[in-house]
Amino acid sequence: MKIALYLSCLLFGYTASFGQVPKTDLKKEYDKIEATRTLFSESLKKKDYLSLLKCVDREIRTISPGTEPFMVINAIFKEQGGIPYDSIFTYPQETVIVSDSTAYDFGTRKSYYTDEQGKAVELEDTYLTLFKKDKKGLWKMYREVASGFLED
Repeated sequence: MKIALYLSCLLFGYTASFGQVPKTDLKKEYDKIEATRTLFSESLKKKDYLSLLKCVDREIRTISPGTEPFMVINAIFKEQGGIPYDSIFTYPQETVIVSDSTAYDFGTRKSYYTDEQGKAVELEDTYLTLFKKDKKGLWKMYREVASGFLED
């Protein structure tokens, strides 16, 4: 995380060849990204889809893991519509603000849903999420790719 923060500081700090770049309060921006993650998790758990929409860009595109456990949840999603997850918890390992309007998150996640027998099922994956800042200055999920395989 320190390296990512350092690189972000270089991006938004002074550069000899381009002069002074407007300073950005990086901590504030990282806190806004965390607020988006938190609102997403809380809204999903409450099934508050209006609040959930505040977390995602209108043009969001996602690729779900293609491993067997996720194929089951994807089938439920297609059959029932809506979002079948009861809750999702993210564990970012790296968050990088690439520019004043783009950032990414890389980490792992635990997702839970209730199967047809009423049993809670836990799924784990690795994800990469791209965030895009909207006109109001809020970070929204824009693209996401996930894998059912975890790092060793």
